[in-house]
Amino acid sequence: MKAKFVSFILLLTFFDVAAQTSFEKGIYTSWQSLRSNTPDLELNSKVVYKKVMTDGQKSDPHRIAVIKNESPKPILGFSNGKELFLNARQPELKSKPFFNYVTMYGDRYGIYSSLFVIDFNKSIGVGKFPIHCNVKGLELVDFKNGSITKVLNTSDLKTILKNDPELLRRFKKESKKHRKIRVYLLEYLMRNS
Repeated sequence: MKAKFVSFILLLTFFDVAAQTSFEKGIYTSWQSLRSNTPDLELNSKVVYKKVMTDGQKSDPHRIAVIKNESPKPILGFSNGKELFLNARQPELKSKPFFNYVTMYGDRYGIYSSLFVIDFNKSIGVGKFPIHCNVKGLELVDFKNGSITKVLNTSDLKTILKNDPELLRRFKKESKKHRKIRVYLLEYLMRNS
């Protein structure tokens, strides 16, 4: 319960920070275009949004989106002018992949839940949505470096927290560390963004 309360307080604190970054509407095919906030292609096709219930976060559905477009290049992400959706595997859109909603923290960092899709349901609109997902962990997006760091377990988080020794010491003293990964990652972002 305490961890949920701390998460809630951190999320409220982050609201102002997260609201600082917006991306121009369009399709991004590279890290360079994302960093410069200049879309490579127009977003002309319909976007289908969905909240997916996941095993690890039943009370907090994961947001995904699917677009259909005849892009000549694999797509890293797209923005509707307000939100950013990312698929770091840069899939071809002809197969209608899903893109993860990225929560931004300042203009450097973003996070999204890493999903493992087990099955798909019937086509809904222009996209197919997972009917069963498992959350593998979090993915920390560093827009400055154009890199994604997987935070799947406490060991991954400790690697990140090495840059903040005081926060790392506090985390090492915690019991049930695996339940507090998101809380400490958010606090790290708040302190270092």
